[in-house]
Amino acid sequence: MSFFKRLFGGVQDENDFANKQNLYDTPYAQQINQHFEENFPGRTPLVWEDRDGMQIHLLAPTPEEPYYVAYTVGMSANLMEMDNMAHNRQYGYLRSAELMMYLPADWPMAGMLARAAEEEPPRAVCWPLRMLYRLACMPEKCHTWLGDGHSIPNGDPPKALADNTKFCGAVLYLPADQNGPKVVQPVPVRTSKKVMLYVVVPVYEDEMDMKLKKGARWLEDDLRALPDHAGFIVNIDRPSVAEPDEEEE
Repeated sequence: MSFFKRLFGGVQDENDFANKQNLYDTPYAQQINQHFEENFPGRTPLVWEDRDGMQIHLLAPTPEEPYYVAYTVGMSANLMEMDNMAHNRQYGYLRSAELMMYLPADWPMAGMLARAAEEEPPRAVCWPLRMLYRLACMPEKCHTWLGDGHSIPNGDPPKALADNTKFCGAVLYLPADQNGPKVVQPVPVRTSKKVMLYVVVPVYEDEMDMKLKKGARWLEDDLRALPDHAGFIVNIDRPSVAEPDEEEE
């Protein structure tokens, strides 16, 4: 089993991509990588690539920007399916996207990479990358689309993403002002075409419930209010922004 497959759990069947070896081989890989290099310069990169073409890139922290940046290259290989797309062509630009995530500088990624090649990577370390990978594959596999404000639970009912966290799902937001350490614009790939970017934010079950009741902007505002971008840089110890008294209303 490849390191990529061990890293992401080996969930794929050997025949899944027998006739689709390049399912996630996006023509925009060069522009996407250049875009992230320009926005997060001077970082050491690490890349995992699956045999279906999906890539997970990890940019190491720097003294000036002490956080990891993870992003996908491959989700944009396939246009996402949107309801009534023929009648909503003005939203066609939303059909191409990639995902990104921020991890703190003290995330034990280096220790995981130093493990022997045959060892299973610890789930407590790799669950953010596993989630990033599975979400990036979701539109093609489930014939759906992902965009700003969408929430995705980890199962039904939602279950914890790993033993060291109570996060049990994710919400996607644009990497706009206050949604992380810096603003990151969509990737320009042609004169009139761009690839959208969304920050994957792990959330608790009560936060997903409140998002469904009150809306994605409510949750976004409360995540923004946390100090030091703690709502957008993964922190397994961060408090829930869904107050108990709000849940009871």
